[in-house]
Amino acid sequence: MPEHAPRAELAHAMEGRTRLRFREHAGDAGALAAIATRLGELDGIETVSIRAFSGTVVMTHEGRFDEYAERAVRAGMLQLVAADPDAGRDQPLVPTARAAPALAAAAFAVFGLLQIGEKRILPPAVTLFWYATELFRRARRAAD
Repeated sequence: MPEHAPRAELAHAMEGRTRLRFREHAGDAGALAAIATRLGELDGIETVSIRAFSGTVVMTHEGRFDEYAERAVRAGMLQLVAADPDAGRDQPLVPTARAAPALAAAAFAVFGLLQIGEKRILPPAVTLFWYATELFRRARRAAD
């Protein structure tokens, strides 16, 4: 096994679906896409997707992940390491960058309601609601 193979933790596995966490590549969509492409080449892997923000790769496959893990390790696609129970403990439950659009959208909605209360419906309230709607859409897309 090459020493430069990416280190993966088994985040979650059940028959037919596995999530691997690549902590060193969190936020690096290019590296995760390359890893996912290689893993997708294994016979029996049906789909592979990445979650760049969290540094995870999710795979659907036939049966249990054990046999795929052995082949991936032998081929140098990854190194399986034990999960670090202390990693991420200091991280906030909702990462600030991910929560920002939703918080801003809620703030614009509140400001819009205040404008309506002041009987200033056009244009300030409409503009604020438009900003809130756009930010909610962005937050939903980022969450998906």
